[in-house]
Amino acid sequence: MNVTVGMSAGIALYPFHADDRTALIAAADRAMYEAKSRGGNRCVVYAPPGSGPRGSETTSNQ
Repeated sequence: MNVTVGMSAGIALYPFHADDRTALIAAADRAMYEAKSRGGNRCVVYAPPGSGPRGSETTSNQ
């Protein structure tokens, strides 16, 4: 029996992406949904709106 597990993660860093816990979690959440919209199985670092590309990413295809 094979079991496959996928993971999408959003990363936001204090104090670079937010000044308080609520805003930091919201930024990480937006980055996670960006990871999912790119097909999942990846991590995306939050990029504020208007800052260029929609976040950097890493993927795992194991």
